[in-house]
Amino acid sequence: MTIIRILNQSAPARPEMILDQDDPWVYLSELSQQTVDHDYLIVPWQDWQADPESFSHIQHLAIQFPNDGDLEVLKNQLDQIQMLVLDFPAFTDGRSYSIASTLKQQYYYQGELRATGDILPDQIHFMWRCGFDSLEVKDDSLAEVIINKSPPFTAFYQTAIKGERPIYKQRELG
Repeated sequence: MTIIRILNQSAPARPEMILDQDDPWVYLSELSQQTVDHDYLIVPWQDWQADPESFSHIQHLAIQFPNDGDLEVLKNQLDQIQMLVLDFPAFTDGRSYSIASTLKQQYYYQGELRATGDILPDQIHFMWRCGFDSLEVKDDSLAEVIINKSPPFTAFYQTAIKGERPIYKQRELG
């Protein structure tokens, strides 16, 4: 598993990305049953929802939020969560784009958003524009392609969290 960090959080037409060799986050499922003591822990939504108090001692908490989850249930706890991991189970499933946009635009979530799952290089730009800060890629060779060959876009037709104004708004303003 490789982590790609998106460095620039605004304006240019192309996201700047690097491999993050020092990512501290660990999934709960990777730890032994006896210990859940880790400073940077990613907890599945079901486990956290069932017993949030059992994770209150974790210094840096991340939630692996399902793409069919109800954000209304989560919104009052967002300030306790340093990172949300949103899954793309198939490249044709775009629900996590909507969740990311809602988190940033409506709930003003300031923590990190990480995409995981079936990620393709063509999708990176849209993930960046929706507010994702990092990507979890399962194949190292795909990570290199994403960093070096993600297609740049010079004009946009939709508004977004990051990037330039859409082309129609640029035309309106002259």
